[in-house]
Amino acid sequence: MEINVSGEIFIIPRYRLKQWPQTLLGSPAVERFYRPELGMYFFDRNRSVFEYICRFYQSDDDVEFPPQFDDTVLEMELEFFKIGWSDLNKSFKTSDFEYVGRKEKAFAFFNDHKSSVFAFCYMIFEFFVIALSVVDFILEEDEAFQSFLSDQPILLEIREIGVIPLLGVLFFSVDFIARAIVTLDQRQFIMDITTWFDILALLPYYLDLASVQEEGHKEIQVLMILKIFRVARCLKIIRRSERLQIILKILGGCRWELLVMLFVWIVGALFAGSLGYVTENGLSEMLYNKTNPEFSSILESTWWAQVTMASIGYGDMYPKYGPGKLMATIVIIGSTILTAIPMTFIVRRFSLEYEKVAMKERPWKILGSEEVKMSRNSDHFQKRRFEEKCGENVCYAAVLAYRKKNATKVWQETLFTVLLREREAELINESEENLERLENANHSHTGP
Repeated sequence: MEINVSGEIFIIPRYRLKQWPQTLLGSPAVERFYRPELGMYFFDRNRSVFEYICRFYQSDDDVEFPPQFDDTVLEMELEFFKIGWSDLNKSFKTSDFEYVGRKEKAFAFFNDHKSSVFAFCYMIFEFFVIALSVVDFILEEDEAFQSFLSDQPILLEIREIGVIPLLGVLFFSVDFIARAIVTLDQRQFIMDITTWFDILALLPYYLDLASVQEEGHKEIQVLMILKIFRVARCLKIIRRSERLQIILKILGGCRWELLVMLFVWIVGALFAGSLGYVTENGLSEMLYNKTNPEFSSILESTWWAQVTMASIGYGDMYPKYGPGKLMATIVIIGSTILTAIPMTFIVRRFSLEYEKVAMKERPWKILGSEEVKMSRNSDHFQKRRFEEKCGENVCYAAVLAYRKKNATKVWQETLFTVLLREREAELINESEENLERLENANHSHTGP
C-alpha cells in the first residue's frame, strides 16, 4: 500500500496492516482516503509522527513513544489513525514487584523498605540507632557534656558502662550477619561498597576488645585512630537511598576522568613544589644570599603548592623573595588552567550520566492501545521494558539475577504475567464488542 502523507510517500505491506484490524489503515475505512488521481492513499497529517506509525506496522516488536515530539500532537495523530498508546507506568508498577519464597522475602526485609510494613519499621529503627550511635560518639569527648554528666549520677553510670555503644555494636553486628546470610549473591555482597562501610563501622569496637594491658592496668587502645570510622555508620544510609546510589553510580561512570584529574593534580603539585624549593633556596641564595627555611624540602614545598593550587592559602608558609613570588604567580595561573580542563570533561560526563538516569525515569509509553494490541500477542517489548525498569532498583535487580542464576522462569513467578492475564480477561469482551460494532458500521456504510 502506497501512502502519501503531506507529500512524503510511505510503502507498507498490506499483510502487515491487516494484522491490526482495529486501526484505521488496517480497516476498510481507509478506502475513504484513496485518491484515484494519485493512485495512492493521501493523508494531510504530520509526516514525522507517521514515520513512527509506519515503524509500528512494520516492526514485530513494539515501538516506544518518541520523546522528541509534543505529547498533544502525537496523541492527536495516534487517535486519528486509531492506534492509541499504552502507558507502561500505569500498567506495570515496579512497586508491586512480588518477592517469592522465604529467602527473597528475608532479603527484602533487610534491603527493601517498600516490601512490607515491618521492613519499613526496621529501616526507621536502623536510622534511629545510627543517629544515636553517632551522637554518642560525638559527645564522648565533649567537655561540656562530661561536666553535665558529672551532675547526673544515673546518666554517668550508664555512660561509664557503655550501654549505648554496646547496643549499637550488637545491633549492627546482628544486622551485618543477617544480611550476609540472606543475601542472594555472596560475591556481590562482598563487592558491595556498603558492606565495607559496615565493616569499618564495626572494626573499632572489636579492636578495643583486642587491646592489651600495660603495667599498672593502664589500658592501651589498639589503633585508636580507627575510632573515627564509627562515623562510617552514617554511610549505611546509602543502601537505603536511591538518590545517593545514583550519585555513586554516576561517580563510578566518571572514574577514569577522576583518576586523570588526580594524576594531573599530583604531577602539578610535585612540579610546583620542586620549583618552590629551587626558587626559595637555590635562586634566592644566589641573588640575595638568603634562603627560606620554610621550604626546607621538596615535600614541604609540595604542601605549599597544594594549598596554593586549591586557592586556600593557609598562610603557614609562603615565598619571601622575588623569584619565589614570580614562581607563585605562575603556579596560581597555571593551576587554574590545569584544574579547569579536566573538570570540564568531568562535568560533561556527569551531565551525560545524569541524563541517562533521567531518561530511564521518564514515563514509558508505547504505540498501540491495550484494545488494539489485544488483537495480536505482542508482550515481548513490555516484558523487556518491565525487566529493565525493575533492574534499576538494586533489590529487584538482585532478585531477578538470583532467579536467573537458579534457572527459574523469571516471568512465571512475577507480577507481569498475573497483570497480563487479568488485563486480557477484562478487555477480551470489550474488544469483541468493538469488533462487532466496527463490522456493523462497515455494513451500514457499504449498504446492502
